[in-house]
Formats: sequence, C-alpha cells, structure tokens
Amino acid sequence: MDEYVWISNLSHHPEAVKETQVVLARKAEEHGVIVTFAGPDGDDPNVCVQAIRDAVDRRVAGIMVGGGHHPDVAAAIADAARAGVPVTAIAGVLVAQRGGLASRAFDMLYRLNHSDEPNGDSVRPQGLSADLDAHVELITPDTVRAFRASADSGEVSAQYRLMLDTLGDAVHMVDRDLRIIQTNAALTGWLSHLRLETEIAGKTIGEAFPFLQPHVFEEYAQVFASGEPLVTFEETSLGGEIVISETRKIPVVEDGRVVSVLSVIRDVTEAHRVRQRLEESQRRISVLMDNLPGMAYRCANDAEWTMEFVSSGCRQLTGYAPEDLLGNARLSYSDVVHPDDREMLYEAVQRGIAADEAFALTYRIVTAHGSEKWVWEQGTAVLGEGGELLALEGFIADITARVLAEQEKEVLQERLGRAHRMEEVGQLAGGIAHDFNNLLGGIMGYADLIKRKLIGQPELVPYAEAVVESAARASELTAQLLAFSQRARLRSVPVDLHKVVERIAEHLSLRVGPAIEILLHLDAIEAVVQGDADQLGNVVLDIAENAVEAMPDGGSLTFRTFAIDLDQAACRRRALAIDPGRYLNLIIEDTGMGMGEAVLPHIFEPFFTTKTAGDGVGLGLAAAWGIVREHRGTVEVASEPGEGSVFGLYLPLPRRAPRQMVEEQVAIEEAPIAGQSRVLLVEDDPRVGEAVSSMLEQLGYKVTMATDGEEALHTYRQAWAELDLVMLDLVMPGISGVQVLQGLREINPAARVLLTSGYDLSAGEIAAEDIAETDFLRKPFGVQELSVAVKAALQRSAPPPGRA
Repeated sequence: MDEYVWISNLSHHPEAVKETQVVLARKAEEHGVIVTFAGPDGDDPNVCVQAIRDAVDRRVAGIMVGGGHHPDVAAAIADAARAGVPVTAIAGVLVAQRGGLASRAFDMLYRLNHSDEPNGDSVRPQGLSADLDAHVELITPDTVRAFRASADSGEVSAQYRLMLDTLGDAVHMVDRDLRIIQTNAALTGWLSHLRLETEIAGKTIGEAFPFLQPHVFEEYAQVFASGEPLVTFEETSLGGEIVISETRKIPVVEDGRVVSVLSVIRDVTEAHRVRQRLEESQRRISVLMDNLPGMAYRCANDAEWTMEFVSSGCRQLTGYAPEDLLGNARLSYSDVVHPDDREMLYEAVQRGIAADEAFALTYRIVTAHGSEKWVWEQGTAVLGEGGELLALEGFIADITARVLAEQEKEVLQERLGRAHRMEEVGQLAGGIAHDFNNLLGGIMGYADLIKRKLIGQPELVPYAEAVVESAARASELTAQLLAFSQRARLRSVPVDLHKVVERIAEHLSLRVGPAIEILLHLDAIEAVVQGDADQLGNVVLDIAENAVEAMPDGGSLTFRTFAIDLDQAACRRRALAIDPGRYLNLIIEDTGMGMGEAVLPHIFEPFFTTKTAGDGVGLGLAAAWGIVREHRGTVEVASEPGEGSVFGLYLPLPRRAPRQMVEEQVAIEEAPIAGQSRVLLVEDDPRVGEAVSSMLEQLGYKVTMATDGEEALHTYRQAWAELDLVMLDLVMPGISGVQVLQGLREINPAARVLLTSGYDLSAGEIAAEDIAETDFLRKPFGVQELSVAVKAALQRSAPPPGRA
C-alpha cells in the first residue's frame, strides 16, 4: 500500500491542522493509501526538514508540504525532488478550515504522484529549486487579473481560491469605492485573532477595519491615482500587544485604468524585533570598538594591507581618519608602518598564516603628526569554506608608554648595575690601599730611621731621602684609592662651592691661555655645602683638567650651578643613588672630543684610562667619584663622540645656613719631641709593628708589643697602671680595634689611646660615637708625624688614676 506524507508546521493553526488530518485520512481510505502526518509542535523548521529527509529515506509515494517557506524547508523540498520522490509544495500558510480545501490538497498530491503530467496547481515556495518549475505556478499579474475576473463573475476558480488561501499573508482586494470584493483564509484568521468580524466581503475597509488611521485612505487614493504599487509599515496596539505590519498595495489595471487594489498584509513584528536586536548588537559592538584603546581592522593580505574595515580608534592611534585608510583612499596602512619595520611585519604575518596560527608582534608606526609610536598587533587569517584566504582580522594597540618604560627600566638597571660594580671596585681599592699603607708604614719608618743614623755619612743621606720621598708619593696614591673607596678621612665644615670653582677657574685660565674659553654661570643662590674644601676642590680640578685635555684644539669650558629639589620619584627615575632632598647641582661642560659607549661606563674605575702608556693612570676621576659619594652626593655624565661632555655633580645642601665659613685649615707642624712614657703598641702586621716600635724607641719611649686584640686586652688588664698610652690599629683580624677600644675603656675609662689605620677611621664602617674624643694617626707616617701625634695624645688625655 502506497504511503504519503503530509508535513506542516502550522502549529499556530492547530484546529486547521486537525481538520485537515481528518479529511486527508478519510480521502486516503477512499483511495486505499496511507497518509502519515509529520510536523513540529512549534515553529521549528528543522523538524520539518528532518521529516522530509526521513520520508525520502523510506521512499514514500509522495510528499506534500503545507506552509513553511523557510529557506531550509525549501532546500529540503528541492533535495527530495532530486531524489525522485514526488513533492507538492503549497507555499505560505495552509489554513484548512474547510474540509473541501483539505480534500483539494489531497487530490493535488494524489494526482501528481499518479500522473505523467505535471500538476500546475501548486504554488512555488520561496527558495524552491529551479528544477521543480515544471509543476509550479507563480502568482503573477495575469493570475491576479484572472482572479478579479472570476470574482466579478462570482465564479472564483478553485485554482485561484487555493492560491489565495495557501498564502501566509493576509490578502484582500478593494474596488474604487474601497469596498472589499475578495479576501483569503489568512485574512480571516487574522481578523479572528484580533476578535473582529470575519465576514467582511462587501464592506468598505473603514467598516471592516475600524482601527485604520486617516492616512491609510490617502494611500489607497494615491495608488488608484498613480497606478504605482505602494509599500507602507504600520505599528498598531491591539489588546496591549504591539503589532507591526507591512502592507503592499498592488494596483490591478484593465484597459489602462486602475480598477481595484490588491492589499497584501504581512506581520513583520518578529522580523522587526530581530532587526532591532541585530541593530542593537551592532550598536554595542560599534560602541565597544570605539572605546577600545586601539584599532580593530579587516584587511587584505597584500603588500599594502588594504583595509576593508577600520574602527574609529584609528584616529587616536594613527592620527588618520578611518576613511583615509579604507581601500587605500588617502594612504595604505603600509605607509603608516615605520619604513624600517615593514619587511619584518610582512614576513611575520606570512609565517603566522603558513603555520595556521594567530600572529602577534610589536613594531613602530609613524602617525599623521610625524611622531613614532610602538604598537602591538594580534591578528589571524579568515579562511573560506574551501580553505582559501579571504582576509586578515585583528587588533592594534598603542604600547608606546610600556616600551619606553621598559627601555627606561633597562637604562636604570644598567646604571644601578654600574653603581654596584663601582661599589665592589671601591671595596677592592680600599682593601688594597689599607694593605699598601701598612707596607708603606714599614718602608717610611725604616727609611726615616736610616736617615737619622746616617748623620756622619752625608753621601748616603740622599738615598734614604729618596726612599722616604717615594714612599710619600705612594702614600698619595693610596689616599686617592681611599677617596675612591669612600674611606678617606674628610673634614666636615661649611664650604662655599662658588669660591672653590672661581679659584680653580682662575688657576686654569692662567695655565690654558686664550685657546680655551672659561665661562662661569654660578647662578645658585644657595652655594654652601658641608664637606671638605680641599677634597671638593680636587674633584672640580680633576674633572676640569680632563675637560681641558679633551680640547687640544681649543674650545669652551663652562661651569654652571643651580639648586634643585629631588623627590624620591626623580631620584629613582634618573637612577641617582642619593636620598631625596635639596641639592646644589654643579655642571661642568666642555666642547671637546666626547666619549662613546665603550668608554663612558668605565671612566670612574680606578686605573682605567684612554691615554697612552706613561701619560697617566686615570685615577683622578675614580677618586673624584669616591669623594662626591663620601659627601653623600653623586655624579652624572652625558657624552657623545664629537659632542663634548657634561658632568653633573649633586651635593646636598644643609637644611640650615652655617653660622660661619671655614675655608681652610692649616695643620701645625711641630718638631719631634722625645719622651720617657711607656707605650703599648697593638699591631697585627709584624713588619709594621717592628718599624713603629723602632721609631718610638728612637723617640725615647718604652714599647710593649701586642699582635692582636686578645693579647692587647690581656696585657693592658695586667699592667694598665704602668702604661701611659695605647697605640691601637683599628683594623685587625679576630677582635676588631673598636672592640679593643671598648675593652680598654671598661678597664680604665681614662685610658690614653692613639688610633691608627690605613682607612682613615675606616669611614663608613665605624660609627662616630665609637671613636669619639680619640686621637687618630693615618698610615703611613714618619718619625715626625708619629712624634707629634704621640705628644698630642699624651697631652689631651687625662692621667690614669693613681699616677703622679
């Protein structure tokens, strides 16, 4: 027995579907066939599509599809026809409110599937495949005129009746008096839904549709007068529900005159809502893109990166309007990319495409204003169904601030690393200077003793004097090393740096002559710093002499001063290893040869020099750096080959102005004075100890030796009452000199102590209170310096209790 399938998604007309099923079942029984019903409970076209495919798989005798001009349903109909299953497709909504219509639908299906002749009673749905045209008849102006003629005669053919009733849109026709002369089933269903009178044939549109506004009547008049179709949209509130309808008014012309108008009304409420949601979605996407800190794009994969879409962020990113780049109207995006980065960008994108991966890269662009920006781009290829490359899509963001911050961070890290290296070199230099001073102490001491023993042999005295002089020059070198290592003994008095600079400038002008112009712009109102005038003068002189040597053909040397406030952020940003505060900034600028990147990082290192062998050791700038650091300041240097050099010294300004200026301090030299006192000499270096002991004995003192701190404390505890002075080395292994000093004062608070060290009080390692009110003698020293220091220590110290 043949099986036929009736498929409908008329869920919004359940009673019509039910009536149609009853009639089709009866007709199927009459013809001795089976009719299977299929369709969704809702308006889901996918269920209809699946039902059609299932029917094809079962190889049914025929399929009739009522309603549903959804594109997917139409495509399934076409596939069924190609598969050889006869199909009758009734376009629009099948409203089978009368059994006659359902019977007619079955007859169409049965005849189509049992006849060699194609059936012309079906109406083609939207999207139906062209190979079904053989049995599809479309609604045309001719069919409308035929329908009108049939209506006038009162004989509407079943064919045109079916055509109207199977349309999903509500249809009615009016004459020139706006009287309704024909309707279709969809209009009847619509009126019923609105709870209006459904029997409206013969009534005017005003009587049939009481909710019509005056402009509707004007529209009919316009169509009758012009003979042109008119499409309008209307929003109506019915029962609290907003309904949006599209009305097409089509003129029917006979003998050149419009005799009637066919109105087709379609409910587009849902379509309107979908369109609104789409527009709102597009608006949100547009707002999102407009507020993104960058530019979204879609472009071709060509050398010009021809833009198909550019977001409004383009203007802020590049300075160009989006329309300037679209289609390369004004310039291409390739023109915006920095010339040095174009090849890199193109190759990176092509590698990403070839690897089927998203590409992300950083490069530079040149804005419309000529400035450079660093950008970060991430994009991907857009491929078609066949894998062909359609376009590139991605996003470009401005990362200039981040790149500059990273670059600044690298510079700061390099500067800080350089400072750390200088600290390490300083520690090494200080250690070398200390040990060297110990050696020089022995050399100078023995040489001085030999000189005194050669009174009767004058021909040998010059040799001893040469040894003493060489040791003294070596001592000057160790003093520079100590200055670099920030372990030099500095006076701390108010110093007018302007006077120091003026004195050095005057000295240089006499020496260099007119070839080098010396300019002074000492504009700082506050120019008094706390420190050592001699040491600060050496710093300025060393830098100035290096500047003079960098200008063999002449030039200018400029000194500038001004006060500056540095907060923590400024110190960190400029990598100045100083505390925030107010500073005197001394600028020393020359127009000399300058220095390159290979030289600049090393200029403050001990013994580094660009001079030829024999011209100097280059220790002056190393010592200058250490002295400035010892004054709690720092030095900045900027230089380019051929552009000269700029040294910037930062020295802290005191919070309060000093009450008096102390520019120079003259040491009073005294002749060696012999004594009869007893001295405890504490020295860990045996050679230095022997030399100092010999010098003390030469001066008439009695000496007791101790080679470390424990021995010194033990000896002093046993015989402190017989000892007049303790000569104590501060830097010793084991118990330090400071700990020994504290132990001595615990034993005898009035102990006379003379401290010695190659570190000049080991600045930076020993707190001032630890050695307060204690005499000090820096190594190396001769007999005369020793005699003066011992006498001063004995005179300034109170005698021990119990001694006369």
